[in-house]
Amino acid sequence: MTAALGGLVVPDPRARCGVEQEFAVRDAAGLAVDVRERIDGWALGARFDPGDPHAARGRWGGVVTADGPEAEVVTPPVVVGRGTAAQVHAWAAAGRDALAGELPPGWTLAGYSTHVSTSVDDDLVVQAARLVVRRLAPALMLLLDGPDSPGLLVRPRPGRLEICGEYAEGRSLRHAAAVAVAASGLAADAVRSRRTRALLPPPLRVRTQRAVQRYGTYVDRRAFGPDLYAEGRTARLRSRGGTTTAGAHLARVVDLLGDRLAELLDADDLAALHAVTAGDLPLPVERDTPERDDAPRATPRPMDLRPRAAARVRVEVVTATWWTYVVRLDTAHRSRWLTLPGSWIESFLEALHAGRLDDVLADLVPAPAGTVTGAAPRSTRWAGAAAP
Repeated sequence: MTAALGGLVVPDPRARCGVEQEFAVRDAAGLAVDVRERIDGWALGARFDPGDPHAARGRWGGVVTADGPEAEVVTPPVVVGRGTAAQVHAWAAAGRDALAGELPPGWTLAGYSTHVSTSVDDDLVVQAARLVVRRLAPALMLLLDGPDSPGLLVRPRPGRLEICGEYAEGRSLRHAAAVAVAASGLAADAVRSRRTRALLPPPLRVRTQRAVQRYGTYVDRRAFGPDLYAEGRTARLRSRGGTTTAGAHLARVVDLLGDRLAELLDADDLAALHAVTAGDLPLPVERDTPERDDAPRATPRPMDLRPRAAARVRVEVVTATWWTYVVRLDTAHRSRWLTLPGSWIESFLEALHAGRLDDVLADLVPAPAGTVTGAAPRSTRWAGAAAP
């Protein structure tokens, strides 16, 4: 497949990030709803994920599924770079609104958790997770979690590092996403470079637990000795080099992440984060009520996964996950499947729509010997299916 597509499809090697947010659903009487029993009857989109029968990719561009009894909104991957936090917030808001729009009258959503995933190479991700837990976790916990949160989850996953904390909206979500992405990137760089690792805070004394549902590490709010969420900035943290306060640790980590955060956050969000770090604005654990949502600052642009006709070939995406897309090629005579890495898909769809793949795709599913075919159209066109 790679040789056949040649230089017509150019993979995008840039790191990506995404957010999953869980919601408790309650009916009009205020009773908890087990989403697994209801979600398949809601018009949430097309079924592209063979590993998750509840997952539906909607026209908004991401996925809604069930994680246990809760609903889960999964944003599509966003390139890590300028304005990433605003894009993640916009996608998350679009997914929440899509889910809320399918609920029966009187039903409500209550945010439960936020999981931020960032691309990290498989050979680095486990060590990067350990560095996050031992060197950076208190800062992340103070910026991600609220006063009633139990603690932080740090999960190495195939090709990505997942950091899980409290549900967040608006500026709080943009801060949480930016800090988690920046910390994951810094930890991955520290695995590669001793010089970078030397810049990190010293290893802290911490009692961790294995995560229960999936492989990873759970860092309880009392894992460093004091109740971090009750004592906040004044909590004393112990390391081999002595003791420090959680506030001083937070300031050091935010300073280390400075260049990364300046790229990920808009200027006013970055200023607000520095104000939070300095104590001029409250940490999430210092708020009486969570920060509410504000208007998204970016406009999500979903990929169009409708089937297309390229010359004599019908091209249909049949599987779509974070890392892999499976494309089915059909002619009147035979079928073939292509497996495309996620980093290829945008370039593939662009080249497909422009007609640059007509010949190569026709060659991949040739007619049997002796078959007479008519002239093929040269333009790529929609194949009659509605967008998911």
